[in-house]
Amino acid sequence: MIINEIFYSIQGEGPDSGLPTIFIRLTGCNLRCAYCDTKYAYHKGKEISISKILQEIKKYPCNNICLTGGEPLLSKKIPILIKKLHTKNYTISIETNGSLPINQLPKAAKVILDLKTPCSKMQQKNLLKNLKYLRKKDALKIVTNDINDLKFAQKTIENHNKKNSPIKCPIIISPMWESKSREKIVGWLLKNPMPNTRIAIQLHKVFNFK
Repeated sequence: MIINEIFYSIQGEGPDSGLPTIFIRLTGCNLRCAYCDTKYAYHKGKEISISKILQEIKKYPCNNICLTGGEPLLSKKIPILIKKLHTKNYTISIETNGSLPINQLPKAAKVILDLKTPCSKMQQKNLLKNLKYLRKKDALKIVTNDINDLKFAQKTIENHNKKNSPIKCPIIISPMWESKSREKIVGWLLKNPMPNTRIAIQLHKVFNFK
């Protein structure tokens, strides 16, 4: 597998925000989000065997693993890695940009699925059928910059719920750190609540323990 980095820190976003976590960041991404803060993972990385990855993570006093990128689903070996980590009793989450199918992932992994909004300039890449594969233990993460992004997300979710079983997993609204509309975003959500939805700041922008 082509790995950009392996490091130990706190989880900065999503349903496990604040938990000590071992991050395995894979190289390569098929999207180019306007707000991306890991552009260094587009190309930089080195080939590491799964056995070497398992050996590397042993040195950290932690049981939580986050597979991230880049875009980890670009690697055909991700299912193998998830199964190996599961046999070692790790708790596994995988962060994916929402443009690739998630239904073939091993059930052991908790999926943190992005729903891209207009601020990403990648909203046309959303693979919306992924929404029907989300389980209660998964999460839908939505990065927003303004009210327009919130309205886009709300309409997308409402359209899905009308045609399918309603999304039951947590929906996490993550205002961009640089956004000047964070207070407006909170105010809008208070007036227009969305089921199973909460606001979460990006903790990794507050604390940098990498």
